[in-house]
Amino acid sequence: MDLLGGYSSESECETETEIEEDKISQQFDTSLINRKLLDKYHIKPTTSLKRTRSGHLMKTRFWTSFIYIDWRLTSKDRQILSRYLNYYNNQYGKYGIEFRPLFYSDLGTPLNLHVSLSPNLKFSTEFERDKFFDNLKKNLTLKMSKSFTISLERHPVLMNTPGSLATFLTLPIDSNTLLNYIKPLFNEIATLWNSRDNIAGSPQPELFLTESFINKAHVSVAKTWSKIPQNARSLLLPPLDTPLIIPEDHRVQYDKDRESLTLNISFS
Repeated sequence: MDLLGGYSSESECETETEIEEDKISQQFDTSLINRKLLDKYHIKPTTSLKRTRSGHLMKTRFWTSFIYIDWRLTSKDRQILSRYLNYYNNQYGKYGIEFRPLFYSDLGTPLNLHVSLSPNLKFSTEFERDKFFDNLKKNLTLKMSKSFTISLERHPVLMNTPGSLATFLTLPIDSNTLLNYIKPLFNEIATLWNSRDNIAGSPQPELFLTESFINKAHVSVAKTWSKIPQNARSLLLPPLDTPLIIPEDHRVQYDKDRESLTLNISFS
């Protein structure tokens, strides 16, 4: 949610100072910030509440998490993605469609991207969620100790998320990386999730993790809320000149109350 949107009509007018500040924010080297601090605060705060039929607000009665590989982009990565996104938007603009970058906030702050290793997972109690985290961390430490880079495909793909009206512009994971590294990681997560205690009494008794989820592993780089007609979906977008690489110092992260906990093993 953009809390500053519409704050004042004067906010639409960029001064030279604001432009300069935006340039500085896009060039800022996040490596200068303590990693633990970045892990804790780089995810947007959650404001998810459920509204009852009577109109009152109540907090959700379950604890959620998801697992992902964090990608801290370099300035060069952002320059490459920005250049191609500008070109793609020129093509989609003919249909009134604009994709907004996910690697910058609405205020121009650099953001991380990620590879999802699970859907949103729901737990009945905080204890169950923490237990899942502890067991998964132990399993990954024992079995996933080899460092690896993640190669992305050069051809962009449009994807929709079930239950959402948004369409994402994505870069799929390279098939070799998917087979040799991402799937083994996912299999550890799926095995632990599918064998958890009290499945019948859990918030998601129907959620059984299978490879159909991870077969479409990707990085979402931009998003639009506009409905995309079929002729726009069939546009032939030029591929990136060279594939982008997520370096081997990436971390497998576990979201806990919007705090990002490191699961691994830094793969060293």
